[in-house]
Amino acid sequence: MALKRNIGGLDRVFRIGISLIMFYFGLLDSGALAPLTATLLTALGAANLIATLAGYCPLYTLAGIDTSETDGGQ
Repeated sequence: MALKRNIGGLDRVFRIGISLIMFYFGLLDSGALAPLTATLLTALGAANLIATLAGYCPLYTLAGIDTSETDGGQ
């Protein structure tokens, strides 16, 4: 089953930035957070990064959002 890309270029840039911030607070600055919070931030950052690199977000599909630039006959 092929997944239709629904994450566009600008959206990818923001998502990568958000993922890096989540990794920073979850892994590197975890002394300021509770262990559960640090673990959740790291896991959500990883899930966000995987979705970004794949170009497909399941939550976007549920919400009917598509930020990709696929309307040029591709």
